[in-house]
Parts: sequence; C-alpha cells; structure tokens
Amino acid sequence: MTIWEEFNNIDERDYQALHPELFAYVKEAMAQPGKQYLLIGDTDHNNETDLEKFEKGPALAALFKYASIPHIAVETARELATPEDLSLYRWKAAAAKKGILSAKGIEKAEQGFWQKLETAWRKWVGTHPHNVERPDFDQLVENLTELAAMEERGEVTPEKAQDVRRRMDECWINDKREYTGPQTLGFIHAGLRVTAADSWQWRNVKKSDPLSGFARRIFLGDREVAHYIAAQARGQKTGVIYGASHFYYDGAMSTRLGRDKCVHVDIFADRDHYLKTMMNDEMFTDYMPDRVYLVKEKKLEMPDERLYRLAKTRDNDPRQLMKQVIVRTFGQHANPVTKAKAIEKMDVAPDMDRAWFNYEPA
Repeated sequence: MTIWEEFNNIDERDYQALHPELFAYVKEAMAQPGKQYLLIGDTDHNNETDLEKFEKGPALAALFKYASIPHIAVETARELATPEDLSLYRWKAAAAKKGILSAKGIEKAEQGFWQKLETAWRKWVGTHPHNVERPDFDQLVENLTELAAMEERGEVTPEKAQDVRRRMDECWINDKREYTGPQTLGFIHAGLRVTAADSWQWRNVKKSDPLSGFARRIFLGDREVAHYIAAQARGQKTGVIYGASHFYYDGAMSTRLGRDKCVHVDIFADRDHYLKTMMNDEMFTDYMPDRVYLVKEKKLEMPDERLYRLAKTRDNDPRQLMKQVIVRTFGQHANPVTKAKAIEKMDVAPDMDRAWFNYEPA
C-alpha cells in the first residue's frame, strides 16, 4: 500500500482508537462556540521517532477529519506550493478517487507538482540570499549566483562549488519532498484542503541584516502569516501545524489569529523528548499550550508550567529581548530614518508589503 493509498482510505475510528484522549479532547474543544483554529505545536520538525510518524502520517489527518476541521495550514513556503497548484492537485485527487482520473493520471499530476516545486526552489535560491541552515554553506555563500562568481574568480574550486550545489539539492529538494509530501499531497488525498502558509520573504537573511532571521521571522513574519492563514481559512475551522515557538509570544501567530479562537496542543515523541526539548530551549513564554500530547505514551496532559518558565525573568529571555529590539527598530515610534535604513538592508520578496514592518506589539 502506497502512502497515498493509506491517506485515501482513512477510517477516523481506527485512529481514534489508537489516540482516544487526544481525539476526544480536540473534538470537544473545537466544538465550543467561537473556536476556529487548532494549533498543533510541532516541537521538532525532524524528529525521526513516533512524533514524525504521527505528524506526517494519516493519524493526524484523521484527527482533523474526526474533529470536523476541513482546512489545514502547514509550515511550507507558499512560493513553493501555491494555492492554485494545491487546488489543482486537490481536484485531480478527487477525480482519481471517483475513478474519473486513472492511477497513471494522478501519478503524472504528482510528478508535475514536484517538478514545479523544484523549479521554483532553484529559481529562488539562484538569486536570493537564503538561510540554508547549514553553517558550512552559510559561511561560504549566500546564493548560487554569488557561488558562480566566486568560482569564476578562483575563490572557490570547481569541485567545492559543485559539492555545495549537490548538498543544497540533497538537503532541500529531498527534504521538501519528504516533509512537504505527506502534509500537503497526503492530507489532500485524505480529503482535506491544504494551504502552504509560510513565506520565503521572512526566511531570507543577508549577512548585513540588522536582526537575526529568527527574530524577524517570529515577531514580524508571524503577523503576516497569521493574516494569510485567516484569509485562506474563509471562515472554516482550520488546523495549523507549525513550530510551537510561533504560538508562544505576544505578537506571534496565535495572538494574531486570536487566542480566544484557538485550541493549542503541543506534541512530543514521548515524555523524555518533552523534558529534554523544553529544558534545552530555556524560555519565558507569554502563552503556554492548552494541552501537551505524548505520542508514544498516548497521554494528553496539562503543560508543566515550570518547563515553560525556565528563564529567570521575562527580561532574561532572548526572544523577549529580540522582540523589544524589533519594536525599537520597526515600531510606530521608531526613528523613520533608522527604520528605512534597516529595511533596506533586508532581502525580502519583491511583492512584500512593507506595511508589515509597522510592528505593533500585541
């Protein structure tokens, strides 16, 4: 059975029996008046354990269906998977399920989706600075155009340049398929409407950027992303699968979606993963999740407040301090000249609405 067949044939009751506490809580919580968004705090994108199987598999899709949540927003760049591309694939997946489109036809549609994604990725990374999350890449080159110029000037050997290109492809194209696939195409096969909600405009970081990529992404980008998710939701109940830190702070995503509209569950592989993750990522959060789910133990629990208050004070937490820097740099009362110069140093998408830099803390 292929992964798509597994998603195609979901029976929510099977997965409800495997995760009874989580399914019961989410169904009841999301049925309360005014609740629109289920925030699934993904605490470790690349955790190759029960957590990864759960968050990328049919069990999570079954949870959304069980709780009558038809629309899902995932942490994938919308420039890679546009609403038009996802809608077209959704139409073809539905046609295949009805027997209107052959198995060969849906296979061709999937190949076309990945081909378009790869083309979009290569075009972007060819000309834009990008944090590739690999220190050896970041120290060597900001983008492939710069790499070609360095190679031509003899500053890097052809062998080294080719090795960087190869590893970029392996780390990103393959990762995009592996991570994007189940949470976009797989969820579509489960009958869900999927939105790639993230944007590259917040991920690109020049070496001259006055703010770290993390600071700009969390405290500026989340405002725009939340706005985009709300627009794409079209009033429907929506599941939001993102890194949990996007939900913890004033001004971040959950604040902008509306805390009173959200049910927030952080997920961890098991209790050990929960403790290690939180203790190694010391922070003072503005908001804690409503519940924590331990996948291996199948236990739904109240969050341990001590783990979410590890920083001695709010002033000691680096993310809170970064937020203060952003308010001074881009807030309504920031010096206009300083603000303009800071924005000029940033590399953002050509269609970026500069109004998002008028930061207003929640």
